[in-house]
Amino acid sequence: MIKRSVFAIAGLGSLLLFANSASADITSATSSVDISSSPTSSYKVKFSAKTLNNNANAKVYTYTLYKGVVLVDEVEDRVRTSGAYTSSHGPKIRYKVESEHTESLGAGPISDFKMSSDTAVYNPIDWTLVKEDPHEAKEYENLLVQSANEIADDTGIDLSEYTVVDKEVVFNLDKDLFKEVNAVTKISIGDIRPQIYLHESRESLYVLKQSADGESTVTEFVLENDKWEKQ
Repeated sequence: MIKRSVFAIAGLGSLLLFANSASADITSATSSVDISSSPTSSYKVKFSAKTLNNNANAKVYTYTLYKGVVLVDEVEDRVRTSGAYTSSHGPKIRYKVESEHTESLGAGPISDFKMSSDTAVYNPIDWTLVKEDPHEAKEYENLLVQSANEIADDTGIDLSEYTVVDKEVVFNLDKDLFKEVNAVTKISIGDIRPQIYLHESRESLYVLKQSADGESTVTEFVLENDKWEKQ
C-alpha cells in the first residue's frame, strides 16, 4: 500500500506591497489534499489551506467548502483548516479542495482576497496516486456548466454573452461589488457551488445559485453611473 500527498501552491510573492503600512496583502495562498493518513476503508482525505500575509496585525480567514460541486462543510480558522473531503469518479477517486483566502485589518473592510485549489486522483485498489485524466477533470467543469444551464432555463436569463469568473476577478474589478457578491454567494450545506457570470461589456454580472432541493435563483448586478446596483 502506498500513501502519498499532493500539494498545489498559488505563487503570489509578487503581491508584496509595503508602501502603506496600514494595508494588508496576502503574499501566498495554498490549498493541499493529503491522502497519506487515510484508511482505504473510509476513502477520506485531509484537506488544508494556508494563507501568509505581510502584516502581523491582519486577520486572516480561510474557507474550504466543496465536495465536487456541492457544499459539504464550512471550516473557519485563523490560518489553517482541515477536514474530510471526498468525490468519486468511476474506478478512480478524485479529491478537490477549493479555498478562499480573505484578509482584513481589525474591523475594517476586506483588504485582500485570493483563491487556491488542489486536486488529487488515486486508484482505490492499491491506494496509489495516478495522473489525472483530462476527461475526468472536464467532468467536474461539465457539472458546473450543467448547473448553470439549468439555472438559466429555470429563470429565463441569457448567458450567451457572459463568461464565468471567480470571486477573485470580482474583487479586482470592484471591491464594493465584491462585498455584495460575497454576501449573495453564502449558501447552505447541500447546495450547489454558486457561479458568477460577467458580461463581456463588464457592466453586468449574474450570481447563479441552486439549492439542494433544485430551486434556482439569480441575482443581477448592473453598473449604472459608475456604481454597481443590485437588481
